[in-house]
Amino acid sequence: FGSHGHSHINLCRCDATARRSEFQRSKEILQDLLGAEIRYISYPFGRYNQEVMRDAQEIGYTGGLTMSFPDQGDTTLSTGRFCVYGYDTTASVMRKLTGGRLYRLEKWKAEFSNRLSAGNELYRRLFGKRQG
Repeated sequence: FGSHGHSHINLCRCDATARRSEFQRSKEILQDLLGAEIRYISYPFGRYNQEVMRDAQEIGYTGGLTMSFPDQGDTTLSTGRFCVYGYDTTASVMRKLTGGRLYRLEKWKAEFSNRLSAGNELYRRLFGKRQG
């Protein structure tokens, strides 16, 4: 199990105090529920930067997952992964895992879907109450 932040907000748009609170609250709740240390964070919307990674590490996370496909430039606090969406099929998942001719198409579809997640943030700002 890993954390995903407390309120599922874009951590790159938070000040350091709010970001650390997001990390800490989520980590503590999960640790209390599971009785085990939570060491990993999957950044909401896959968005992160140097400050986000620094704060995650300071709170005690040892690994962080992004929404980017795995890459040689990955670090322990910015590890890419293959996301599976509702529109994926067995064939598209296999293309993500094995590469080949249509790998770039799958990568483009995932990047496009991730960019659409910005709409969630906009909707929350316009119509939803911010949790916290």
